[in-house]
This record gives sequence, structure tokens and C-alpha cells, in this order.
Amino acid sequence: MTDIEEFERRILFYVISNMIGSEADAIGQIRHLKVKDRSYSGKGIFTHFHSTNGTEPERFDRHVSDDFPETLFIRLNVGFTIFFAGPSIVTLEGYTYGSDPWPEEALLQIVWQKEVMDAYRRHCA
Repeated sequence: MTDIEEFERRILFYVISNMIGSEADAIGQIRHLKVKDRSYSGKGIFTHFHSTNGTEPERFDRHVSDDFPETLFIRLNVGFTIFFAGPSIVTLEGYTYGSDPWPEEALLQIVWQKEVMDAYRRHCA
């Protein structure tokens, strides 16, 4: 099993807290997620996680999506979707719009807003 990357942790926190709320049960799962596999398409990324209850889901029950947040310097043309099976986070999908390639280097250099990072540290770090 591979550990989740810091970048993935931050994106999961950002999307869940924006779309569901920072007190959502899913927030508590983030620090315990283990990566099953990752794949890149050139225009996006898929990260599949091991199920927290030990069983692999047959299908997704629900999902939440959000565009990437404004940053101090750039606006990235990307979005993210988190897929759930029951209460468990099972997949993080990142994607670009149009013909834009996946901006991996730019994503690693994001300057996060202070309030986002403070909440992230309280819940996930």
C-alpha cells in the first residue's frame, strides 16, 4: 500500500469542506487513506484508494465535484471529483478542461489561502 500524497490530501480536504462541510465525516478519513493505484492520462489523474472497511465497492454511490480554487498567482483550468461508496472515499479524479495538459508542476506550487491551510491542519495534518 502506498501513502496518499500531501497534494491529494489537500485537494480532498478542499473539495469535501467546500461541497459537504469541514465537519463532514469524510474529512476524518483523509489521514487514513491508502492508495491502491494511480493512473495518469496526460489530461488528468485517477487515484483509487483502498476501502476503509476492507471490501472493494462494486459501484459508486455518490460524488462531489469542484473547480480548483483561485490562487494568489494563477487560475488553473482544472477540476476534481471525489467518488464515494457508502461513506468511504474510493477515488479522486483530477481533470483539465478543453485541450489543456495536466498542470502537475503548477499544482505543486499552489499558494493556499491561510484560512484553508489552518482548517486543513486542524483536520488532516
